[in-house]
Order: sequence, then C-alpha cells, then structure tokens
Amino acid sequence: MVLKIYLLLILTLCRSSFGWAGMETTATLPKGVYSPEFSFGVINGLSEKFDSSGSLVNVTDQYHLNLNSQNIARYFQGAAPLIGVLNSFKESMGTDLSLGTIDFEAHPSIDYFVINPAYGVSKKVAVGFGFPIIHFRNEMQIVAGGTSNIQAIKATSGFGASDAAAGLALAASYADNLPAAVQTVLANRGYKPIGLVDFTAIGDTQIYARYRYYESDRFRFALRPYLLLPTGRGDDPDDLGDLATGGYSGVGLFSTNEYYATNKWIFSGIFQYEAHLPDRVDKRVPLNASDILPSLAQKENVARQAGNIFDMTFSNKYFLFSWFDFGGFFDVSYKDPDWFDGGRGLNYAYLSQDTGYTSEKWGGFIEFSTIQSYFDKGFAVPFIVNYTFVNAFAGANTPHSWTHIMNLRMFF
Repeated sequence: MVLKIYLLLILTLCRSSFGWAGMETTATLPKGVYSPEFSFGVINGLSEKFDSSGSLVNVTDQYHLNLNSQNIARYFQGAAPLIGVLNSFKESMGTDLSLGTIDFEAHPSIDYFVINPAYGVSKKVAVGFGFPIIHFRNEMQIVAGGTSNIQAIKATSGFGASDAAAGLALAASYADNLPAAVQTVLANRGYKPIGLVDFTAIGDTQIYARYRYYESDRFRFALRPYLLLPTGRGDDPDDLGDLATGGYSGVGLFSTNEYYATNKWIFSGIFQYEAHLPDRVDKRVPLNASDILPSLAQKENVARQAGNIFDMTFSNKYFLFSWFDFGGFFDVSYKDPDWFDGGRGLNYAYLSQDTGYTSEKWGGFIEFSTIQSYFDKGFAVPFIVNYTFVNAFAGANTPHSWTHIMNLRMFF
C-alpha cells in the first residue's frame, strides 16, 4: 500500500502547489472589476520522496516483495500444498522455497491548468472560484530480481512425476517470467494490470472571498475563507498506479499579513488552515503491515476523516520598476494523518499509516505588471504575468519535487 499512499499524498501537496500560481496577497479588486486568472504548472521529480524519517528514497523503495515461501503461499494459488509436501520430504525445504524478488518502478508526472476568475464586490471584498484541470501520467512496470532456488530443489528432491514435481514445474514457470506471474496475481486479486496510466481530470473546486480588513501606510491584513467542493476524481482502490485528483470537502482560511518596509519592499506572512469534512471512500483494508496487495474481499466502503492541513509561508517582494518585481519565499506545511473506520472489524489503522506529512519548500518568482502603466495611460491593457518555481527540499512522507508555474491575470 506504500505506493498508493504516496500517490494520494502527491495530490494533497499539489492542492497547495496550485496556490503558488498567484501567491497569496491582500490585494482585492475595484468594485465591478472582473479578473480572470489562468495558471499552468508542471511538477517534476515525483519519483523520489522523503520517507517517514526524512531520508530521501525512491518512491517504490518500500514497495518491495520478497517471494519467499510465506508470500508465495499468500499470492500464488495452489502453492501452499506444494510447500507442505516439500517440508514433509525434507525439513525446511518448502520453507526455504524462493522465486526471487519483485519491485515496482513508477515514473509519475503531473501538469495542471488552473482557472480562477474573481470579481470585485467592493473596495475591500472580492469573490471568486477556482479549480485545477490535472493531467497525470505514470509509467509503471514490474521488475524481477533476486535468485530463485526452484531448479536446485528440483535437482535434489528426486520427486520424479509426482504431484510435487508438477508443482515445482509450475513454480519454475512463475520464476522464469515473474512480471507476467505477478500480473496474473493482480488480476486474481481484482487489480487492474500494471502499466501506463495517463488521464486528465478536474480537481476539487474552491469557492472563496477575500476581505482586506485593515490597511495603513505600512500594514495590510486580509482574510480569504474558502469552501472546498469534492468535484475531483477519487481514488480507485483497484488501480495501484492511478491518482486521486480530489474528492475532498472542507473549509479553509488564508490569513495574509503584509508589511511595507519601503514603498518598494514588502514582507509577507501567510497562514493557511484547511479542515476536511468526514466522508466515505472505498478502500482495500490490509490484514497487517506486510499485506501490500489486499484482496478484493478486503475492499470496503469505510468512513474517512481526512487530516487537516496547516501551512505557513514567509515571503518578500521587491519592486525593481513599476512594471517589474521579484521575490522569494520559504514555506512549511503540516498535515494530520487520515483516520478510517469500518463495520467489519478489520484493522483500519493500517490505512492511516504514513498519510500525514510535513513539507519544507523554498521558491522564487518574477512578475511583470502593466497596471501602473495602464493608469498612467502608457499601456492599453492591464494584466500581470508571473513565473514561480517551488522546490520541496525536505520533509517526511512528501515528494522531493520541483514545480514550475506560469500565471496570467487580466482585468476588465
């Protein structure tokens, strides 16, 4: 389940990455002004993550399966009797049976487009909504490794044409083409084949209002409450390589605080809290920590309380000219673990494993604006173009990623 949990965390982190497109601000819109915003982002580096201890590992390092006798009996039909026969012939012969190892390689990538129109209700209040359109691609494959001892057992057992010999021949056929054998195991357990996943879907919709409640020569403070609507695609428990593009409902709040050190230099502190509402989702519930491929019989519609998110960003912006500014920021995010419960008495705590995270990011942006020139009658159309980059450089249960975002905001 490690890979599945990781892909779900990608989506949660990406929801916060979408916000970098415009960088939170206290600015609202003049009354009656309509402002559509369009952002395009690309997230790279998703094949690596920081594990629960903060160490940088490949995303599938923990998704490793040693095909020893215990796992052979669990996942390959008809293998348990063979192991028993081998043990009866010679102590531990069946227990020592091994087909080698398998690993899953994954190469996920995400690009997205965000539509975010806003409207000025008054000088201090603007309302709007936004939702991302997410393109997800993941090339997955099964890689065989390790050493099989099937041929050595066949050479020493002397079973001849017995049932055990037939079982060993079947096990040898598995060892000769483990990727195909694992695909058969997945199909028998109700999973979709491992391969290429490539789709485009919308994410969760945000409806918001920004209220600038205080303004002076040096300070500006604003609040942006929002509703999160579950318009995105939820997780498919039968597909190991897909990505949930949403499916969360909740409420959140941004508190943005700006200090104008000079008329050209602004420092900001941005605080976000997002609380999720309880819901129900389909999940395959593991029997224990080593049950990485729960069977179809273990699928259940369970109650979920998704973990809440807290985020802090500290940034600065410098206006080099009236039409050009740039800046940098540092961000820290924290998410509580998810909580699950069901009605079948299973150990639902395993579903919560590694569903919380911490993340540290740094980034920078450059911005071109014609707004002042427009008011000075020097430019016919007011707009803002922004490029932002974000590097997630540390954390726990979080991707090690680079995000590149282009943003355009227009005013009518």
